Amino acid sequence: MDAQQCYYATDKHQHFRLDYSDLSGSDSETASSSTMSSSSDSSSNIIPRRMDLVDLDMVKIINTGGSGKVYLVRDKIDRQHLALKVIPKSRNMFHCNKAKVATEKNIHSFLTMESDDFILPLVATWCDRTNYYLASEYVPGGDLALRIMQQRTFDEIEARFYIAELIVALERLHARKVIHRDIKPSNILIRPDGHIVLADFGISKRFSDPNEDSVDSFYTDSDDSSNSSRCSSALEACHRLGIDISSGSSLDSSAYMTSDDCGTPYFMSPEQHRGDRYSFEVDYWAVGVILYRMVTGKMPFGDCAMNKGQIARSVLEDDVSFVGHSSTISMVTQDFILGLLAKDPCHRLHPSEIRKDPFFYGIDWSLVENRNLKAPWLPYVAPIPKQSRAIFAGYRELSPSSACYIEDSATSFAWYSPYARLRHARSVDSSSGVGGKNGSSSSSAFDVRWKSWIRTVFCASDANGNSRRRRRKGWIAA
Repeated sequence: MDAQQCYYATDKHQHFRLDYSDLSGSDSETASSSTMSSSSDSSSNIIPRRMDLVDLDMVKIINTGGSGKVYLVRDKIDRQHLALKVIPKSRNMFHCNKAKVATEKNIHSFLTMESDDFILPLVATWCDRTNYYLASEYVPGGDLALRIMQQRTFDEIEARFYIAELIVALERLHARKVIHRDIKPSNILIRPDGHIVLADFGISKRFSDPNEDSVDSFYTDSDDSSNSSRCSSALEACHRLGIDISSGSSLDSSAYMTSDDCGTPYFMSPEQHRGDRYSFEVDYWAVGVILYRMVTGKMPFGDCAMNKGQIARSVLEDDVSFVGHSSTISMVTQDFILGLLAKDPCHRLHPSEIRKDPFFYGIDWSLVENRNLKAPWLPYVAPIPKQSRAIFAGYRELSPSSACYIEDSATSFAWYSPYARLRHARSVDSSSGVGGKNGSSSSSAFDVRWKSWIRTVFCASDANGNSRRRRRKGWIAA
């Protein structure tokens, strides 16, 4: 296999995801026809398809982070849009080196194979001479950061919906022994149906991954009493979250703690700023920060800070204040935020007690887990232009000029999802009862109603009953 190419499967697998193609304005007809041809041959084996940079049309830049840029790309073969994260190899930074990128790929691919709807699926990964590429599904609804900028402040009902789904996503993530460590609104994507998806695992940590032992110093022994007590509390938290850890020795609990300095300063916990060892509880601290930001419109710590040092000092020393918002925020919400943002991890609200908090009174958690709880807001999904614009900032760094480059590490970095194409699968088998005559009749009825509306708005009938196009004045009025 060529080093710069990646394969992903196109067989018919019983794994279906939400089809965003119709909402984002992509070529749904072409995609459905290609799916029909692939699904009709159900008896055949897996048919791989090579993915390369030359098969992608660059549409625009979605986001820019510390490790690289995220582009909206269009697959010219499948006519589908993907989010392509590009990490340059030239940057010799801590979070951009080869080991960190490989860790992100391993964690994201592991979570994708778990097939969880709260996790953004990874489609494919590959690399060339200059960049690492991680292609994932494109969620056209935007992220929670954009929603917060538009809404400024949320009512408690809408904030409770997002926090409840975020809690479920974190519980499933922690049950797989993964700490996100970068929970913030820009990493919480909103699907077109209003539900959230957790993304960006660039600085996440999977404790059960043996390949990370030689890279990070997370498993160092500790002899002081404070660290041993925190190890025992972390071990108890793991047991209550359903994580299988043998409680025979203190080394088992210390293996599920880390002291790495990473994350966004506004959402980092006090133990992260101090350099102490921490575990899964730091993600719930970030949940408290997000909730405070949603209901008050400002950050709880370092709202006027100018650098990371001032933010850290505010997180370590300042108290959570509701001055000016005490009349608009209920005491139940205030108590819940104070429980999540306690300075001492021992006094912080335990993860196993979060669902029972009065803040979630009336929430049916089974509906939240199955995504059956009605979303309070649906994002506007703008249509994506079919023609890509090749001239924009950063396009030259994605030129496929290293097509003949081969490296041993490139083959190990390449990965594909076994059901990458199946999120666009549509049932076209008449024997299954889905589609067939019912589907064609509903489609034809929709076409008739659509054509009737077009004639009513843009056409007029003369004395003989013949329809003619309205004048320009009529078009403007319509």
